[in-house]
Amino acid sequence: MRYSIMSILLLALILGACQSEAPKVESKQTMALFQGPWRGSLALNDSLELPFELAYDGQVWEIINGEERIALQLDSLGPDSMRWTLPVFGTYFNIKQIGPKSLKGEWVNSQKEDYRIPFKAEGGKNFRFGPKAAAQSSLAKKWAVQFSPQDSANSYPGIALFKLDPQTSIVSGSFMTETGDYRYLAGEFKGDSLQLSAFDGAHAFLFTAQRQGDGSLWGQFYSGKHWSTYWRAQPNPKAQLRPMDSLSFLKAGYEKLAFSFPNAQGDSLSLEDERFKGKVVIVQVMGSWCPNCMDESRLLEEYYRRYRKEGLEIIALAYELRPDLEKFQAIEKRLRKDLGMSYPIVLAGPANKQEAAKSLPMLNHILSFPTAIIIDRQGKVQKIHTGFNGPGTGEYYEQYREELAQLIEQLLVAQ
Repeated sequence: MRYSIMSILLLALILGACQSEAPKVESKQTMALFQGPWRGSLALNDSLELPFELAYDGQVWEIINGEERIALQLDSLGPDSMRWTLPVFGTYFNIKQIGPKSLKGEWVNSQKEDYRIPFKAEGGKNFRFGPKAAAQSSLAKKWAVQFSPQDSANSYPGIALFKLDPQTSIVSGSFMTETGDYRYLAGEFKGDSLQLSAFDGAHAFLFTAQRQGDGSLWGQFYSGKHWSTYWRAQPNPKAQLRPMDSLSFLKAGYEKLAFSFPNAQGDSLSLEDERFKGKVVIVQVMGSWCPNCMDESRLLEEYYRRYRKEGLEIIALAYELRPDLEKFQAIEKRLRKDLGMSYPIVLAGPANKQEAAKSLPMLNHILSFPTAIIIDRQGKVQKIHTGFNGPGTGEYYEQYREELAQLIEQLLVAQ
């Protein structure tokens, strides 16, 4: 009996020691990390890195893209490892080495097959590309852009919007294209060299350029670790793209949209359902992997809450990289949690423009994710808006916000 009691006491002491040590590991590690600005970077290849800004206040880590702040979810914390999950997209960082001012690991895009990019971060560095310094020259605010050589199959036009702080050389802005914008970009313009980047959990963008003798910009655009293209820009305050409501339309002989797709519970939803009859309806063609769709979803949710009682309905048609109903259940849950989406979401098919067009054969094509199809109370399509220029485009986003609200209000009062 004596040995049994001694054994029990010894076991209790061991268990007590283990229980008391567990929180100490987390507390010690959390307190050891530098609080303030951090400089993160993704190694796109052996010679090219994509930098972005981070901030840590002792409790929350944030990614900073210009005016945008993205709070990271801390999923696990060990003595020498962490895991951050990004909202909406579900991609994550595995951080395998930790020091007071040093992190190393990898970013994993779980939406793609074995897509990993080496990552590191340094604490105490409050810059993206290099230390801040007064600008040596000015930078035009608006530019006409051509991506890829104009005679190539991959060529497409754009508009660059830049804002330069002359005291620090910091540049913020975005690129608009006919299928959407490149969201919040930030970087620097020093001498004749322009560098911009953004990382939002789905897309990793890097732009580099040199100003030429004629005032134009020539450079490279990198997206992730596999894709890049040439771009050239000329200052042009009157630069324009084709109107985004002129690019997609109903084929001859059609006035209405028709579909039937399952929601996360497996129930089919259709515009013929009672909840949509006699309502103004916005059909959102989107995907959970799409940053522009994320921006559009936030705006549509705002208008859904504002106008629902007056007769507005919205339904999202999700075209996913992995169009499996079981996986879609987790996707829908994440969209509702991270974006606050309360309108119906259905699984429409794979994330492929050609396949999406087949599922909506009354349209001439699906040119972009997202695409918003606005339908009146009689079920007739009144407008199709291709792509989305989000809050990173400033006044262009505000103009679209106002135009969409006006159209919704006009259709709601029309009989």
